[in-house]
Amino acid sequence: MEETIVVVGLVRDELRDFILDQWKTVEEKYDSKAVWTLGHPHVSFQGGHTSDMDGLERLLEQACSRLEPFEVITDGFGFFDRPSNVAFVKVVKTDELLKVNKEINEALKQNCRMVFKYYTPDMWVPHITIALDDISDEDFQQLKNSLEGLHPVYRQVLSELHLIRKAGQDQWEIVRSFKINSK
Repeated sequence: MEETIVVVGLVRDELRDFILDQWKTVEEKYDSKAVWTLGHPHVSFQGGHTSDMDGLERLLEQACSRLEPFEVITDGFGFFDRPSNVAFVKVVKTDELLKVNKEINEALKQNCRMVFKYYTPDMWVPHITIALDDISDEDFQQLKNSLEGLHPVYRQVLSELHLIRKAGQDQWEIVRSFKINSK
């Protein structure tokens, strides 16, 4: 059976709390709840569709053994309006973050029927989503206006990646966590 999967880095501590506060605000003001499906703020590195979860786990284990813990640095807010309305906290695309994206992209390409186009290294915009899909165009514009001029900056080192899978219409679950090789 083919499954939809994504490899993510879960943020924690002050950054996690900040993002959760943003999720609550967006839900209260705009009735936008789609970001709650995973239940934990994260940076997505790549996703796709696999029929071989065991093989994918082996490839991710190997990829993570070639990586080192990496820093996530946020730098303000950003927005996508295509293919759907998305508001997010920008994550700086550093060389070390790009290396993680490339390793994960290569691992998924070896296993998945397809990978997500917008998460390939040349198109990837690292971010932490605060509103997703279920916000009207009018509310999305209001949200953009309310965040204009705000510039949250956080720094956090991540030493673990997580493989998640779609587990229902609006549900995602963690399949496995992978420690980053800390030499």
